[in-house]
Amino acid sequence: MTELNNNCLVTLESRQIMLGDEDTSVINVPALRTEKNGKTYIYYTVFYDDDNQIANKETVKIASDDCVELLRSGLLKSKMVFKKGETTSSVYASPAGQMMMSITTDELDIQKSEKKLVINMKYKIALDNDADILIYFKLTSESN
Repeated sequence: MTELNNNCLVTLESRQIMLGDEDTSVINVPALRTEKNGKTYIYYTVFYDDDNQIANKETVKIASDDCVELLRSGLLKSKMVFKKGETTSSVYASPAGQMMMSITTDELDIQKSEKKLVINMKYKIALDNDADILIYFKLTSESN
């Protein structure tokens, strides 16, 4: 693996809309950005409690100009594949159990330079055929 940015900061911005209710979040986490075989990988950990005991390890893989994968392990487990204009399926595992998840990616834009990477996505998730959740997601990775 060739390191691009050993010390970078990732900002995860999310806006979720379901049945008229809206929730937004912004998380900043340290990350490692690397490249292997022409693909970009970003590794980071998200903590869900103040004591940093409950966490998810997450990997974002830019597989191509129109495909991003998000792999989660820890409290939540999933492999989400985002391909513009397509619907993909996956299993979503949480402490409450496993559910089938379908992801329809409406928008996907990737802007990459040596020091900065920005991924903008708009997608819908349906868990076990429930009401769709509309998500606007932005990941920004900047080297320190």
